[in-house]
Amino acid sequence: QGQEEEAATDQFGWSVMAWELLHGERPFAGETTVALAAAVLSGERRPPPRGHGVPGWLRRVIERGLATKPAGRWPTMAALLSALERGKTRARVRMGVAALASVALLGAGAEGYRRWEFAQRGSVCEMRGAEIDKVWNDEARQQLREAFTATGVSYAETTADRVMPWLDKQAGAWQEARTEVCLNADVRGWWDEDLVDRAMWCLEDRQMELESLVAELGRANATVVQKAVSAVSGLRTVKPCLDEGTLRRQPTPPVQGREAMRDVRVLISRAHSLSLAGNFEDALEVATQAREQAAKVDWLPLLAAARAREGWQLTKTAAYEAAEAASSEAYYDAARSGAWNVASKAAVDLVGIEGERAQYKAGFAWARHAEVALAQAEDLLGLGEAVRLTNLSRLHSDTGAYAEAQALQERAIIIDEQVLGPEHPDVALGLNNLANMYTETGDYPKALLSYRKALAIREQVLGPEHPDVADTLSNLGVLHDMTGSYADALALHQRALVINEHALGPVHPSVAMTLGNLAAVYGNMGSYAEAKALIERALAIFEKALGPDHPAVATSLGTLAVLHKKEGSYSRAEALFERALAIFEKALGPGHSSVALTLNNLANLHNAQGEYAKARSLYQRTLIIWEQALGPNHPNVALALNNISTAYLDEGRPSEAIPLLKRALTIYDTHEGVQPEEMAAHFNLARALLPTGDITGALVEAKKARDGFSDAGEGKTKERKEVERWITEQKIVP
Repeated sequence: QGQEEEAATDQFGWSVMAWELLHGERPFAGETTVALAAAVLSGERRPPPRGHGVPGWLRRVIERGLATKPAGRWPTMAALLSALERGKTRARVRMGVAALASVALLGAGAEGYRRWEFAQRGSVCEMRGAEIDKVWNDEARQQLREAFTATGVSYAETTADRVMPWLDKQAGAWQEARTEVCLNADVRGWWDEDLVDRAMWCLEDRQMELESLVAELGRANATVVQKAVSAVSGLRTVKPCLDEGTLRRQPTPPVQGREAMRDVRVLISRAHSLSLAGNFEDALEVATQAREQAAKVDWLPLLAAARAREGWQLTKTAAYEAAEAASSEAYYDAARSGAWNVASKAAVDLVGIEGERAQYKAGFAWARHAEVALAQAEDLLGLGEAVRLTNLSRLHSDTGAYAEAQALQERAIIIDEQVLGPEHPDVALGLNNLANMYTETGDYPKALLSYRKALAIREQVLGPEHPDVADTLSNLGVLHDMTGSYADALALHQRALVINEHALGPVHPSVAMTLGNLAAVYGNMGSYAEAKALIERALAIFEKALGPDHPAVATSLGTLAVLHKKEGSYSRAEALFERALAIFEKALGPGHSSVALTLNNLANLHNAQGEYAKARSLYQRTLIIWEQALGPNHPNVALALNNISTAYLDEGRPSEAIPLLKRALTIYDTHEGVQPEEMAAHFNLARALLPTGDITGALVEAKKARDGFSDAGEGKTKERKEVERWITEQKIVP
């Protein structure tokens, strides 16, 4: 087919060889090369010949390696080998005493007996590894598939197909690790009892996580199916359980009270699984139980782990104040007891929590704590550092340091690609975050490339009908809307809407968000009737699903208000803005950035009606909030300054606008890339300078605005023409 060979190609070739060794003939037949190729591509294998005594389990392992599509084969060759080992171990157990007697006869003499005993201990270790079959086996696979299908979710079968290889891989890795621990202790004699105990503690944690997640997936609902691939891909690796240095650094669990500690660990694992599956409220309830029970067990590292889990679940339910308190306690308890793996996780979480609370100074401080804690924990694979970099990147982005934010996110993506592979869901998420930052700085070509990469990964990993695919399609649609490519934007949002309605139902909040995006495009096209119908439908969904006082309701009200303003229905727009403002202030507090944005929009409305003093008052409130929340050099501060200057200009007071505009442009100059609003500030400065007699300065600023709007593409054609018309009317010759 002219495609590049890959690991799955080698697996197919190995499986052909294995089939021939077992059956005496190759699995595919054809008198000619063309006929043989047709058989291979259609998956038409010969029936297994009789009389070769190949066990069914062994044939099934090889048959999976012979799947026509690479996605249908084993995720890796290691997973195939693990399946062979599991089957071999089961076969050995069935052979029983007769097999042992045969081996003993072969080992006549002292040396023979030594080899026999060595082999026996190795077999016992393989059986230890096979214990994971109790958690993940053919019955569990079937139950999971049936549970997914029973949800009626459109992409349930596809998701089940994509989930299985991840669980196979985790079970195979656990089996191999458990076997290695046994071999290191009982066969090779490398590990002492203390190190084995530490390794087993680690492996028990991973087994609990897998068992709990398999159980949760087996009780699937629509949310579980949606989160399933991310959940299984988020299972922690077993590699630290085999790393002697990592194990030696962990606190030694006390011998007494192990049963009570195990009960707490089971609860922590269940909370983790519930969270991975998207059941955040239930996860918080279980995490709180874990913390309460851990408080009764006299071992601080376990209490720290339970607190850290509770803190994370509080974050997922948007209880950020409580999350900060719980995670801080977890960090200090863990650090004090030397549980640096827990301390590093809590500190990394706190970077994100403080960002959500807009406590950026505290967030940057926790990023330093997390860096130290990860060094102490010796982050084996670097995945903890990748999450720290991502959270730190968001802090820089929120405070307007876009260049630093982009560099940090790029480093996180590199780590994830190297450790998890280039097609992991976390890589797609990182690319999506990076594209958002490029969009913020007006670097639309890079944003487009990153979104497309994220989309390709999500389509391959999750399937084309998954809601996460719709999210990336929506991001691409917003980008095309911003650049004036309205036809492309509509097509992307409409595809996202079809996916979300089909997968989640017609009244899901994600459907409402997509409707809002479509409304924005129609509004920019001047199709106000279509836009209002869409946003009113979105508003009704949000109010019913989330309640009338949810921020998503306020966002929809704001969009609807903007549409009424564009139609000249100022009184209706003002009422909608006022209602949105009240919701934001109640839900998020008076100093939140969303409050400032609504004040800004309300000020625009008053300015359009010639109520300049009222507009400036609202703009000033906006400026104060953004300066306090985001810092004095954030682009949003420049936007507020530019808007105040607009009110002065419209009122005929250009001299008062000039210092505000110069400060705004100084802020824009400190950031890489071209901000979408920067050109508007240049044009305003041109308008302000001309009445003072500074014709040269006005011309320079007008040309900057005109050229910037030209570079921004079709989306800024209207603004470019406005600048050109002004230059012509003022008789300024470029």
